[in-house]
Amino acid sequence: MVALEFYADNPVLSQECKFPVDELLTIELIRDHTKTDDVPSVSDEQLKLYRAASVEAAEQYTGIMLRGYKPITEQIDFRIGHKSMRSGYVVYNLHHPSTDGIVYLYGALTTTLRIRPRSRKIHIPTMAIMLDVSSACCRGPCDEFNERGGHVQFDLMALYRTGFAKWDDLPKGIILGMLKFIAWCVTHPGDELISVRNKEGISAGLIMGTNNVAFASGALELWRQYDSVA
Repeated sequence: MVALEFYADNPVLSQECKFPVDELLTIELIRDHTKTDDVPSVSDEQLKLYRAASVEAAEQYTGIMLRGYKPITEQIDFRIGHKSMRSGYVVYNLHHPSTDGIVYLYGALTTTLRIRPRSRKIHIPTMAIMLDVSSACCRGPCDEFNERGGHVQFDLMALYRTGFAKWDDLPKGIILGMLKFIAWCVTHPGDELISVRNKEGISAGLIMGTNNVAFASGALELWRQYDSVA
């Protein structure tokens, strides 16, 4: 609670913003892409369900919040080893990309990091904060430091903002991936045994195909280019 009060006046903790998905991904645009303008069997309620599912899938695969922006408080645990002691920092990947490239660390270390906007990778400086009489510096067989890969740095939190302020800032490839996701759901309602029809028959007793909508529709290939970790 102290940390939140300390950063209360910072833009990272600005109010959470959400906007409806129909501002850009409209039903008219979906019907134009799926060629269902004059198909009464495909209702608007059905397309809205597919649209919501496509947004959820895009957020899960890319790690990007697409329906607005919000502050993220994330606990960071990493191991401090001999290499990090020599280099002076530890490379850590945040769970979500930073909107503006400002990341605040507090807890065992209090500092402000500046990274590239829309990036996840941060470099956390390491520092000696205590001395003890353990065998962490030896290289014997009983050295827990070497066996476990280093001491774990606890009580370190990252505070940053993730997401988009408006639909216009959303990468167009992510939107196209959503349309491909929806188009696949419209044309494949689930009554086919073979999801991807690369051939009509069955070879070696195995069914060739996939039930992953994001992969089968091609949406995943578009979304992965916006995930720096992937």
